[in-house]
Amino acid sequence: MRRKIAVAFAVPIAVVLALFIFIPERLPVPAGIGIRRCPLDIEARKGLVGMVAVITNRTSRTLRNVKIVFTAADPDEAVPKRQYFQEKWPPGKTIELGWLEGWIWESAEELTVSASGFRSKTVVLE
Repeated sequence: MRRKIAVAFAVPIAVVLALFIFIPERLPVPAGIGIRRCPLDIEARKGLVGMVAVITNRTSRTLRNVKIVFTAADPDEAVPKRQYFQEKWPPGKTIELGWLEGWIWESAEELTVSASGFRSKTVVLE
């Protein structure tokens, strides 16, 4: 009887661990929790007015629950300035966030990206 109970607990735990290691983006975990860093590429370029963040999914898979948070460089300002969320981000998709989209930043401010199954990635925009 004890052996059956032990197996009943061990099998689901082993399955969840295997999913977490091999295909973490399929797990229903919140964005920002995972072993590997978020695979989105972040670049900054000059726009007509201010800077523009160019964010690209260069992987061959769809990322889920992608969250982008733009925060000020001042540590006293705990509230994010802007947030962007997308449930599914297909491979090869690029978005640009700048003045036109309401994203205005100064030097040394941070952009944090996260997706389900991946650790958050923070970049200082300059």
